[in-house]
Amino acid sequence: LLGTQGYDFTTALSEPDKDGFRQGSFNVSLSKEFDWGQLYANALYSRSRTQYDADAPWADVNAASLFAGKIGARIDHTENWRTTLEVFSAFDFQEDTRKGTDTLNIYDTKRYGFFAASQVDFDTGGIEHILNVGVEAYREEISSTDVFNANSRDVGAVFAQHSFMIDALTVDAGIRYDSNEQYGSATTWNVGASYEFVPGFVGRASYATGFRAPTFNDLYNVWGSNPNLQPERSKSYEIGFNWRPTASTTIDAAFYQSWLQDAITLDAMFIPQNIARVRTTGFEASISHEFDARWRGRAEFAYNDPKDRATGLGLIRQDRVKATAELGFAVNEQLDLSAGLVYVGARNDLDA
Repeated sequence: LLGTQGYDFTTALSEPDKDGFRQGSFNVSLSKEFDWGQLYANALYSRSRTQYDADAPWADVNAASLFAGKIGARIDHTENWRTTLEVFSAFDFQEDTRKGTDTLNIYDTKRYGFFAASQVDFDTGGIEHILNVGVEAYREEISSTDVFNANSRDVGAVFAQHSFMIDALTVDAGIRYDSNEQYGSATTWNVGASYEFVPGFVGRASYATGFRAPTFNDLYNVWGSNPNLQPERSKSYEIGFNWRPTASTTIDAAFYQSWLQDAITLDAMFIPQNIARVRTTGFEASISHEFDARWRGRAEFAYNDPKDRATGLGLIRQDRVKATAELGFAVNEQLDLSAGLVYVGARNDLDA
């Protein structure tokens, strides 16, 4: 549970009241092991109420309810072959009102679908293989007081991922085909490799393409949307290493770049927009250390620099610098304590 009484703005355009906020959420997870595999389920429900200033007769209160949940099963066919089956559902219901008036806006989206994947481990001539194939399909629906060009869509995907290990070399490759009723189809792929040069030091590199269709929230949300959005497509690579100089210390670092076409971002008025070309350059590093059997520590640093390639300017409201530190202590087998500190650098909130 989280809430604040709020405070009264004193500008000429503000309403003479305190604009408060409260939110509550509940989540649950259940699982049961069997000889043949596992059954599991998890769910999250959240409800919030937010007050804000608005000129009459516009709404000045938003109530939102969100739910996401799934039920699944893992079937162990053999020691080296397992299948996962899941059905899932989610909804996002938002209502904007004003005291003394009828409901002004309703925004209600639903998603329900299924996921299935099967993984097989096998060896061929001393080479270890892991093959994973699967499908995913879901339907999205929206109803609202507004009128939209599309109020439902079907989305489906098939994918395959193959990994093999030869001594100190590991190679991963995958392909995915997405079909979106509203935006057509797209094929994306990835390939990566890692190599242990010396014991405890592993170098890695990867390349991937991506496709992301606008969500119904991006397209139709009453808080700010753009029904003319196009899908986002991306290409990215990463190079890095993982080093264990001692049995209790691990250091990891990575440099990456990505290129986005029609990147979906929020403008200065919080309206989703497509930016034709965006390049992001970033660096991440972490170090973790176990001081003894009970004390441990971890520190991370990340730098991110997304820029509009047409103007050379950075994108607004993006994390540029982020640093975290955490210290943990195991009191006993039943109780573990940790404390963390997060620093986020300044973010530009204005457009060009």
